[in-house]
Amino acid sequence: MTDKGKDCGSRHWSHTRLFGVHLATHAIPDAVCFLHGGEGCKTKSQLHLVFNDWMHESHNRRIWTDIDDTSLIRGSALRLDQMVRTWVPRRRPAIAFVAAATFLELAGDDLDGTVRRMDGELECPVHRIVVSAFQGDLLDGYREVIRACLSEVPWERAPESGINIVGHFFDRYEADREADLDELRRLSEGISLPVRSIFLSGSPFERLREAWRGAVNVVLPDAAPLADELARMSGRPTVVTDLPVGLHGTAAWLRKVGAAASLPPAAIETFVDGELGRVVPRLNRLVERIGEVDARRTFALFSHSSLAAALAAFLADMEMVPVLVGLLDQGREAVFQESLARLCPAPIPRFPMLAHPARLEVKNALHALSRAPDLLLGSSVELLDAAPLAIPSLEVGFPSFARHGLFPMPLLGFNGAAALAQRILCAFSKVH
Repeated sequence: MTDKGKDCGSRHWSHTRLFGVHLATHAIPDAVCFLHGGEGCKTKSQLHLVFNDWMHESHNRRIWTDIDDTSLIRGSALRLDQMVRTWVPRRRPAIAFVAAATFLELAGDDLDGTVRRMDGELECPVHRIVVSAFQGDLLDGYREVIRACLSEVPWERAPESGINIVGHFFDRYEADREADLDELRRLSEGISLPVRSIFLSGSPFERLREAWRGAVNVVLPDAAPLADELARMSGRPTVVTDLPVGLHGTAAWLRKVGAAASLPPAAIETFVDGELGRVVPRLNRLVERIGEVDARRTFALFSHSSLAAALAAFLADMEMVPVLVGLLDQGREAVFQESLARLCPAPIPRFPMLAHPARLEVKNALHALSRAPDLLLGSSVELLDAAPLAIPSLEVGFPSFARHGLFPMPLLGFNGAAALAQRILCAFSKVH
């Protein structure tokens, strides 16, 4: 295949901003998303969630305007106005989002003015999320929905205590994702900081609006571009952190959050030491069991940048060596490198890295390795493509079509480190 043909190949995270808006709407149970576009757009925005989330359907959370040639000639803004004004009273959402397909953005209709008028006249907030770009991915659209929700919080009220967590990637209502939320709350409460709101978390919109009660905003890496704006908007201390994944990542998260909340360092270290004393002996046993006399175990990893850095650091802590890392999101290579440097306590041997690779690039890179990795981590797409190699695998990130959460096994926090170690052990033992 020529380089030109390779560039046209399907990419692992080909999901656009439009899909990110729909995914974020799915994470707010009383929100609706108006997709201003043609007939095909609704299928593209829905298909992945059908397989990714077994517990919460999303069909009725999305309304499409179904623009045809006549509507386009007459002006699509009129059709959008009619649809939103008809369906908001019927559905009674707490908040509504409007996302227009690119061809309608280019048509020149006054979509901004239309949405502003509706926002002032309808019974719920209506926000337009601009998704017409050939750059960017689902994280960009997801983050813009969070921005809209933050703008609806009554920040003028005096804060009470605790923290808000902004930028959590909640993609389904299954036990593994719920366990991550429980772990975030457990960690925060372990250092005496109640969690007021988590953007996003499957919580209804009114619960998100209670973020005014939080005294500190904790921004996870996927929402880092919102941090300065949030600090100005809320008038509250706002700190950007790495993901609390693994031992070092979770301890670093607690220390940074505690410092932002002006907590005594000794109290944080007491909690961290107690957690490490509980978890580390079990993880040491894993390292002893999977270690090799003449070589360290290797891994290949495919995920979006913030999660890839956190997972790579944890695996390195388990004395495993990366042989290939693919970053599935767009333009965040620096985010990965900087986060990995912070999260990893010891230098990692150099490894090849793929930035936003096409599926064929991933296949070729895996086949080109002189020795197959001992462990492969990736989404459903990477694991499906690599299935003929028969590498022990862990499904992580989005989408997750094969692994589903019927029982709470978190990825975040100290409990997530223990659960991840269990999954690694099962993969190496070929126990499924």
